[in-house]
Amino acid sequence: MFNDYKGECIIIISQEMVDSFLGKIKNNFPNFVAGILTDEHGFPIASKIPKNANIKEDHLALSAISESDFIDFSKYQKVVKEIGKKEKVKLLVILEKSARYLHKFKDFNNIIKSQSPF
Repeated sequence: MFNDYKGECIIIISQEMVDSFLGKIKNNFPNFVAGILTDEHGFPIASKIPKNANIKEDHLALSAISESDFIDFSKYQKVVKEIGKKEKVKLLVILEKSARYLHKFKDFNNIIKSQSPF
């Protein structure tokens, strides 16, 4: 942790921490396709995108912060959450459309709440 030029406390997170966070989300949803964490400007912090998923990280990041979609979500369910104490981090998760896993959203919200670095 350190203070930025405005005197705000900055928490440094490791790649392992964000990989673990996205891994928990992936394990929660059997219909998980891809996920990304971005800052408020769309700069990717971390992503989990399978190689065979033909999804570009920058398009995923822009879709997380924008009203416009840079990916065709017609086959997917798009879930965007603002996370963190000041909600400056955006999480975008892409799921295959399925009503079968709607009950998993309670666990998903608990995973998000339990992440202290954000």
